[in-house]
Amino acid sequence: MHLCINLTWLCQNECDVCWLNDTIRARGDQKMMRTRPMADWTAALHRDKPKIVDIAGGEPLLVPWLPDLLDQNPFTKFGLSTNALSLQGVSRLCQRRRYNIVSINASIHPDCTRPEYERFFLAQVGKMVNRGYPVHCNLVDYGDDVQRAASLRQQLEEHGVPVVISPYERTDDLGDV
Repeated sequence: MHLCINLTWLCQNECDVCWLNDTIRARGDQKMMRTRPMADWTAALHRDKPKIVDIAGGEPLLVPWLPDLLDQNPFTKFGLSTNALSLQGVSRLCQRRRYNIVSINASIHPDCTRPEYERFFLAQVGKMVNRGYPVHCNLVDYGDDVQRAASLRQQLEEHGVPVVISPYERTDDLGDV
């Protein structure tokens, strides 16, 4: 069995193309929803015994007990999708290498307004790579900052980090669904 779980809807980015804007963030009841406790996720994983679990969100590295969840399920393989912007989250993950993480997808957001985004993102990805995690990046491409995107891609590939391009559409261009 292969599961995809969203540990949280919290995210430190406010990307205008994010699917969360038109779904979770648009609904007051969902926006106020809190992250389920780790015990609930652990019980579900022990009950269902999936072979692979993709962890996404929101931003899963904002969940402080994520490393504990990984440790409590040593025979489950995990994929992790992150924007790699949580300094504490990356630090917690990199305290030691967890070998049940078989893939980390770090999303590059060229339109991120965070000061020093490029330098910070590269440093965070570098920490995970240096700890031995299998990291690849997806470039969230909606054509806004082509020069910045190309620079990030080149720097990552120079350090052996594979980059794929995700051709996202702006959700506001889709009209009523």
